[in-house]
Amino acid sequence: MQAIDDLIGRRFRPIGNSFSTWEVIGIAALSGEEIPHARLRRVGSRTDLKTLSSQVLSDRRMYVPA
Repeated sequence: MQAIDDLIGRRFRPIGNSFSTWEVIGIAALSGEEIPHARLRRVGSRTDLKTLSSQVLSDRRMYVPA
């Protein structure tokens, strides 16, 4: 996977949901976690946010680039 900082601004779609697109808005370093996490916002929404590990985001069985 590319460098985690290069993910900011990139968009992804969850597998099985072609209507939902998420954009990486930041990188989170969670205490007790060795794997970096990405903060995402659903495109078109100000309030729909989520945090995913970089491993989940890079797993093409779960998310694909939009």
